[in-house]
Amino acid sequence: GAQWRHPDGLRVRAAVHTGVVYPRDGDLFGTAVNKVARLLSACPPGAVLVSGATTALLTDRAPEGLHFDPVGPIDLAGFATPDDAHVLVGAGLTTVAVGTPTATAHGADIPPIDDELVGRTDELAEIWDALGRARLVTLAGVGGMGKTRLALEVAAGAVAAYDGAVWWIDLTNATSADAVLPVAMAATGTREVPGRTALQSLCDRFKNVRGVVVVDNCEHVLSAARDLVGALRSSAPEIRVVATSREALGLRGEQIVPVGSLPVDDGVRLFCERAVGVQHDLDVLAALPVIERICARLDGIPLAIELAAARCRSMT
Repeated sequence: GAQWRHPDGLRVRAAVHTGVVYPRDGDLFGTAVNKVARLLSACPPGAVLVSGATTALLTDRAPEGLHFDPVGPIDLAGFATPDDAHVLVGAGLTTVAVGTPTATAHGADIPPIDDELVGRTDELAEIWDALGRARLVTLAGVGGMGKTRLALEVAAGAVAAYDGAVWWIDLTNATSADAVLPVAMAATGTREVPGRTALQSLCDRFKNVRGVVVVDNCEHVLSAARDLVGALRSSAPEIRVVATSREALGLRGEQIVPVGSLPVDDGVRLFCERAVGVQHDLDVLAALPVIERICARLDGIPLAIELAAARCRSMT
């Protein structure tokens, strides 16, 4: 094999994070993968950055001869909350001052993720499988089921899989069918080209691009969203579309992934995570029977569970 020679030796950088990942086709996807990539981009040569989540697990178990020094909080692109990162300190490792690391921007303009996705492993696997065989995957379900959060997880995984070629179009701001195209052009940074219509200009933008376009909240402008997605599929063969809607778009070849209530265990875990976030001294084990009844009464609807958990601050 090739031999590397450098007068001062190669300075390797590393990042460590702990979280849930989703395997697919020999690769890993998920929020945790994206966070460790952001940490790595913020890590100086010769250093090892360790996320706050991992450091908390290793408080009393640091590797022999090494210890952790705090350098965070560090702003990481794509994440709403800075990470309380630490640097590994020991012989041969680069010394990092507090606040030194700076994260580089990631290549996709998707909304920041502020929490780990709870559950939905089956749905995520189904979505990735569907994306492998179809160019349009629609996450369909009634309101409050977490379709947008699930699409965010897919988009975050696609950032790595498609080298940052991911675009997020939120149709919430499209108050009418006529507003769909302007919203899509603004979200994707598309300008109308002289001699071409707005739709043609948007399609030209993606004509020779390989990537993923997420079209979120289609239900209130379903016909216009269908026309937009249909035009994209016709003109951009390497673009895959993930749509969220309360009902299917109705296009040929559309793969529908139903998004329903959370299983009981996942609903309870979601409630506990959100409740502890607002009431740090909550005794989860003692409250477990009550939490299980609450989640059952709320039919496992993620939005309802999160709203209920938030009330732990003001209710017993």
